[in-house]
Amino acid sequence: MGYLETFSQDHLMLVKLDSDVTKRAVVYISGSDATDFLQAQFTSDVEALPAGRAQFTAWCTPKGRVIAVMLLARIAENEYVLAMPADIHEAVARRLTMYVLRADVTVTTTDEPAFGAWDTLPDAIDKTPSGTTPEAYECWRVGSATVVALADKDRAPTRRIVFGKLDDVDAQADTGGWLEQEIAAGEPAVGLTLTEQFIPQSLNLDALGAVSFEKGCYPGQEIVARTYFLGRLKHRMAVGVSNVGEIPEPGTRLFAPGAGDSASGTVVSATRLPGDGNKTLVTAVVPIDEMTSSMHIASDGGEIVEFAAPPYKLPPNKRPARDANVSQAE
Repeated sequence: MGYLETFSQDHLMLVKLDSDVTKRAVVYISGSDATDFLQAQFTSDVEALPAGRAQFTAWCTPKGRVIAVMLLARIAENEYVLAMPADIHEAVARRLTMYVLRADVTVTTTDEPAFGAWDTLPDAIDKTPSGTTPEAYECWRVGSATVVALADKDRAPTRRIVFGKLDDVDAQADTGGWLEQEIAAGEPAVGLTLTEQFIPQSLNLDALGAVSFEKGCYPGQEIVARTYFLGRLKHRMAVGVSNVGEIPEPGTRLFAPGAGDSASGTVVSATRLPGDGNKTLVTAVVPIDEMTSSMHIASDGGEIVEFAAPPYKLPPNKRPARDANVSQAE
């Protein structure tokens, strides 16, 4: 299908992420107990994350359902930035605060802007403290703003996401290019529409390094680990292209050909490819055996989206049991 070759190369310098579908917001976590606190809440190994690096992570319910997918940047020993879709960040902050109790942890929300850059990068945000070319998921400060280098569709660190105010840098309005980049890179965005619907592996978060299967307990850990070690995963996130008349909203159901009224997939994100008619780029959680096939949008007779595997290696579904307790867990 070649969907990874279809998205635009507009040579945009910098866009402000403030549209309905790309608006991002941050939550700051700080304090001497911040690392232990986040380690006990999130799916990734926060303790192993050094200062100046970032990673994707998720926060789950006790049943292993993802509340939110976040980009977690460690900007200092006891200071973290959590970036996520803006519509859910206040709810995440409130819920995190409930678990702080007596720990030395401060949870702070802000209304600071967020920016995205790719292809041609502004020098003002692309200089690391050492002046070297950044690696994927390296982060650094530019004034009061935090910059993170993200991997593109080819897994090269050519994108930047910026949180905070930028001085003397012109930003353009985002016309959908940033979401296009996210989808092509196989990154899920989980806001209020999709919260608590999927386990992390169904969103490919294990392939993105957002899940540790070696760390200690966190909410939903038993469900996530059981799925991993017993090979019970039924769905994965795929990327597809459709000549759809109307862009499907997150949460739109997908139907396998001939499935009647039995939906089997869910749209995560979608955006129109500029200058290409109705061609639309889509990420969706679909059955594993449908990842490289076509499905109908919204109904069994709806428009077709043709899927392909995401642009990174997916872990195998079946794993040997870690120990008898895991293999016998129900």
